[in-house]
Amino acid sequence: MPLSKFQPKRIAPIQYLLRQLNSDAGLVVPGWGTAPLMAALILLFFFFLLLILQIFNETILLDAVKPDWAALATVPVEPPPPANQNYVSTAIGVFLGLLAFTVACIAFIAYGARTYPTDKA
Repeated sequence: MPLSKFQPKRIAPIQYLLRQLNSDAGLVVPGWGTAPLMAALILLFFFFLLLILQIFNETILLDAVKPDWAALATVPVEPPPPANQNYVSTAIGVFLGLLAFTVACIAFIAYGARTYPTDKA
């Protein structure tokens, strides 16, 4: 008796919910497919991470936003100090690192979209 690759619905109900999404597994659309969309999403996520990092690193100074727990319990009365040069150089280094990672992800997606076979084996 051959074994089925699917478990009974009583044991694996999520498998049956996700089966329809996986019906085109192994098929790749010729050309770029959704790689440009994924690249755009990666860039948006990159800028989101960069913004959060700069707020935490205090290279972007916002009124009443301090990245420590003690500041949450007190009301600020004096303006925040100006950004230190060390913080700026750290932010530039992190920016370049995240940019390199983003470019590597986009290159990986673009290369993979062009090298996969276009028909199901």
